[in-house]
Amino acid sequence: MELLDDVRHIIDEASFGSFYMGLSRLIASRPLLGTLVERWWDTTDSFHFSTTWEMTMTPFDCSMLIDIKMGGHPIPYDTDMGEWEAAQIYLLGIRPPISLLGMVRYSWFANHYRGTAPATREETEQYARGFLMFLFGTILFADRANTVRLYLMSALMDLSRVRLYDQSGASLDTLYGYMDSTSSRSGHLIEGYWKA
Repeated sequence: MELLDDVRHIIDEASFGSFYMGLSRLIASRPLLGTLVERWWDTTDSFHFSTTWEMTMTPFDCSMLIDIKMGGHPIPYDTDMGEWEAAQIYLLGIRPPISLLGMVRYSWFANHYRGTAPATREETEQYARGFLMFLFGTILFADRANTVRLYLMSALMDLSRVRLYDQSGASLDTLYGYMDSTSSRSGHLIEGYWKA
């Protein structure tokens, strides 16, 4: 998703600029990801390798790898935000299609804003919020349903404060959750295979 200069400036101020630039160069290696999942122990939240033994990823490691600020305030959210139609329209310029429990498919944000050119400062901020919601849904708070919860929009009400939040901690928490659930499922599949 190519960003306009005014939007990119807001994303830079929110401390996601270098992360956004790295997204275009990101190439995922499925065999590498599979290998890492096999080496993850959900009981200790760490990788186990034959040469280095136990290793874990710290918030500092995560911050250095994805180039998102470490530390700061917890990301605020208001669980009622998914029900506030007026707030959604004010913050995004439109009410997104809510699937269930205040969730929206993150692809909706990319599809809705793609090819649009904001004309006013308000539209530029709405575009930036849409892009940040897309990042929240794909990186910081990713889930298996490919959705993002609208209550996260409350963290984007004042775009000048986004840089103060602990985005790196949120992404590390998401990584740990995915590694735990994936390694547990892989372990059950392997046990079932050997028993068969």
